Amino acid sequence: MGVELGKRLAEFRKRNQLSQEELANKLQVSRQSICNWESGDSSPSIEFVQEMAKIYQVSVDDLINTTKSVEDCYKENGKRTICSCF
Repeated sequence: MGVELGKRLAEFRKRNQLSQEELANKLQVSRQSICNWESGDSSPSIEFVQEMAKIYQVSVDDLINTTKSVEDCYKENGKRTICSCF
């Protein structure tokens, strides 16, 4: 995965006002896994990418498309600022 995508995952998490620990609990993984994904040291499986997209209420493409700003992912689709799921 790369550092750029890892930073994007962190940006989505922060925009949705989740700590690494909170996201880890939702995904049933360790906080260290979230840290590793966000730093680019490892990559989440497609299943976790799909789950994060659901949590953030964006498409998988929006989640991983590093050419599109995170803000634009929400503006274009009229999505809420904070996810109320789970």
